Amino acid sequence: FNEATGENMGNTFGLNGPIDIDIVKEGDNYYGFVITSAINEFAKLDFGTSLSNVPKVHNYGNFDNSLPANCNSLYVVKDEDKGNWHVFITAGTTQANSEMARVDFGTSLDNTPNIVNFGNVGGVLNAPKGLFIAKEGNKWYGFLMNSETLGKLIKVEFDTNLSLTPVNVNIGSMNGFTNAPADMEAIYDNGKWYFFVVNSVNSAIIRVDVGPSLAAITPSTAPPDYFMGNPNDRLNVPDAIVMIRDCDSLHAFITNKASHEIVRVDMPGVTGPLTATNFG
Repeated sequence: FNEATGENMGNTFGLNGPIDIDIVKEGDNYYGFVITSAINEFAKLDFGTSLSNVPKVHNYGNFDNSLPANCNSLYVVKDEDKGNWHVFITAGTTQANSEMARVDFGTSLDNTPNIVNFGNVGGVLNAPKGLFIAKEGNKWYGFLMNSETLGKLIKVEFDTNLSLTPVNVNIGSMNGFTNAPADMEAIYDNGKWYFFVVNSVNSAIIRVDVGPSLAAITPSTAPPDYFMGNPNDRLNVPDAIVMIRDCDSLHAFITNKASHEIVRVDMPGVTGPLTATNFG
């Protein structure tokens, strides 16, 4: 593997306490979306045709206080059938103040966005993190983890239209291995879905074996979760995870909150074994 390199673009972008970022491509252009926690703002980064460019920042603020406070996670998704772009945001530190919102850009990420705040539908959100959304058949499903002790998996049902108010379903804590989960990444591998979760309390990776169908997950058919541990003892209060497949292997990239490091975890398949490299 190549040695990782990084470039510090500085702190001139006006982002105060950025907590999450997602990057997508529309046409030839790249866009990043950032939520901040210190002063509760939503921003778009316009990189143009190359991620090597210094991005132009479009800070939309808090949408006249419609943006939820204490933002935790965001997920960008495009409805290919309708051509509309949406950014979903979760927020909150307790059940009492947890919320989910949707930012709508319409058919172009260059449009001026609008926001809809759903609040805490069903009252099941409790410091939600690790949001993921996908379409199965003609219906949309989202999943996230409540970052409480024995963190619970939450299913978000949108039915056939992402513009509808979703229904939140508490799937539960499964086998009980999720402990203050900080983030979750979903992958589809060999016809089956898997969720990889990083715990902040015990610095461990948890794998959730979803199976071939997202729709099939219900409170009575909760998927099993498996404790994969702290590979090579390289994780130190992990707070974010992304995964990619390269050739015949899977790679997870994890950030350590406590030590401000990036760790790569290599695995030949979803069940491991896991080998970790700390890039510092």
